Amino acid sequence: MKSNPSLAVRRPVGGLGLGVVVVLAVLATIGLSTWQFLRGLEKQNERTTTVRDITEGNPITIQEYRENESYYQRIQLVGSYDQHHTYVVAFQRHEQLPGFWIITPFHTDYGSFLVNRGWIGIHGSYHALPQFETPKDTITISGVVWPELHNVKDKAYQDQDLRWPKRVNRMNIQTMAEQTNSFADEIRLVHDSPSVLTPIKLHLNQSSPALHWGYAFQWLVIGALIVGAYWFLAVRRGQLR
Repeated sequence: MKSNPSLAVRRPVGGLGLGVVVVLAVLATIGLSTWQFLRGLEKQNERTTTVRDITEGNPITIQEYRENESYYQRIQLVGSYDQHHTYVVAFQRHEQLPGFWIITPFHTDYGSFLVNRGWIGIHGSYHALPQFETPKDTITISGVVWPELHNVKDKAYQDQDLRWPKRVNRMNIQTMAEQTNSFADEIRLVHDSPSVLTPIKLHLNQSSPALHWGYAFQWLVIGALIVGAYWFLAVRRGQLR
């Protein structure tokens, strides 16, 4: 008795080996997608905790402060501003308006801190230094220890002919700290702190959860494309033979 060719089991092009490779590839994309999704949830929880610490948490004491470690912690400092050294950082925007950041060392009994007093707009020429007042008395200020992830080189820091206040084009907390004998951290004043100018919005430097969720979706798409390509090029082609 002859077998019916239409009822015979047809192997897809590539055989069992290709099928195993496709299954492993799909499992890998599912695993990577799941990992990225969970990383997104983890980042979301970290951001929520960080924002809560900034807005609701108790300030750390100056004795609890640790250089390059106390990021996103509120801190209160008692001391006075340096009257002779200030950095005016150009190319800073607020509400889409161009302007400057004002960075001034703040001297305490514990050491000197680089305080970002906030943003100030352009008055007149962009090449002219902005006018601002620096308090002379001993005051208490409140800010957030802010991480500086990108210390960009700028020749203006090394310009010996440039007088104080020194205008620079890029933030470089490390160089500022070396030149003023301060801690290598930026202290961003909060909106209700004495001596604050226009406060800087505290945009977290942490990676966005949406970035990881986007990667998770991309891995799922890659997995779907692998399955689609296998079906079209192997299974479907095998059926048509």
